[in-house]
Amino acid sequence: MLQKCFKSMLIVLFCFCIFIIPVFAQTTIYDMAKTWAEAWQMRNGQQRYDMMSNAMKQKFKKEQGDNDISIGWSSPWVESYTIKTENTNAEICYIMTDSTGEYYIKWDYIDFQKQNNEWKIIAYTQSELYNYDKSSQSIKDITCVYEYYNLEKDIFNEYHCNLFANAVKQMLLTQYPKKSISNIAFYQTGKDNTGKIETIYMDITADISDIPQNPAKQQSLQALKKQNMQNYIKEFENYIQPKQQKYTIEAKIDLETECIFSISIQSKS
Repeated sequence: MLQKCFKSMLIVLFCFCIFIIPVFAQTTIYDMAKTWAEAWQMRNGQQRYDMMSNAMKQKFKKEQGDNDISIGWSSPWVESYTIKTENTNAEICYIMTDSTGEYYIKWDYIDFQKQNNEWKIIAYTQSELYNYDKSSQSIKDITCVYEYYNLEKDIFNEYHCNLFANAVKQMLLTQYPKKSISNIAFYQTGKDNTGKIETIYMDITADISDIPQNPAKQQSLQALKKQNMQNYIKEFENYIQPKQQKYTIEAKIDLETECIFSISIQSKS
């Protein structure tokens, strides 16, 4: 009788392990993603560091500095986040806000691997920070940073700079309709006058990036994952990072009205 009971207990335990282990593994990935998100919310780099593979830890130390484990920024701050997991990867979507009441959105993408019977994060990338319309739950526009160098401010005052920068951004967006444009920097290289018309010459750089998407869902990367894990991790981490493009610009200004009436832009090899 005792032997039968013992056998029954073994069968029950075996069935329990069969059904619970896959669920536990998936839950572990979700819980780690949750800790990853909370670490961003609390600006706690140590929590993220503890979940990383050895290769990621070395890269993190190099990027942060050995004694600096703080991450994120004080504003905007995380108001809420959602997590989606699939296979060995996770997507985290953050809704953020600041003291002005504006809302922003960004994504983290992380990939996991079992190492020594323990889940570790082996790859990570994050999107740009976007302005967000909370009522319609849609992206309004990417947050752009404009910088100017050697710019003579006699005509290009702050008002004209903003108009000019936005016009250039829209021109770039017509070339890249499914891309995001950020960090536009203007370098004045010269100018000349012809009567009442002044022409300003500039070089510019702009960061061009894809609209956020999970690199782990891309078939090309999944194929690479089976062939070369090191290259996969590199491509995963760089997948949605901006690529810098260079251009030259001519802006014509009517000196009487101080209006910019013509802007031409050309890609610079």
